[in-house]
Amino acid sequence: MSVDTDTPPVLGQFNGLLDDQPRVPICRVPRTAMVQADLRDPDGILTAADTLALLDFDRPVGLLLAEVLDFLPDTDHPHDVMRTFLNSLAPGSFIAISHITDEADPDRASLLEEFYSHTLAPRQTRGRHQIAHFFDGTEPVHPGLSYVCDWTPHILWRPHIVDPYWPPAHVWMLGGVGHL
Repeated sequence: MSVDTDTPPVLGQFNGLLDDQPRVPICRVPRTAMVQADLRDPDGILTAADTLALLDFDRPVGLLLAEVLDFLPDTDHPHDVMRTFLNSLAPGSFIAISHITDEADPDRASLLEEFYSHTLAPRQTRGRHQIAHFFDGTEPVHPGLSYVCDWTPHILWRPHIVDPYWPPAHVWMLGGVGHL
């Protein structure tokens, strides 16, 4: 399932991807859905008809928030948004989050925020403690909240590079997985 506010162009692309996917005849409901919604309205996402048709919140699910929470400034109460999602998930569920951080290069992070402040989608970098707060109530999966370059086996990620490790100053994104 995917959620986006830019639905007309994104929905067209999403449906194009679906056209290439095999259908599962034994399944009574579609296995994928696109919901037009705003992340700042988690209740709207959780109660959307397509969401309820696709997901059974009495069973474990995976929630992936890849590089989206940084588009919610503190004034949008992103930790409350996350808490609403977490409260809807059954035990055994997983959440995965990636988020840009300001800890590796605060000056560059400030420039990024300044640049995005002049767009329709401002971004907010956060420190490790603020990002870790999104995982409250979950058990961290190894290696915990860390730079995303530490999550991928280096040899498998870019085998053609002798030293494929990207230092945090080049990546400046933290990621983690939590288990409920």
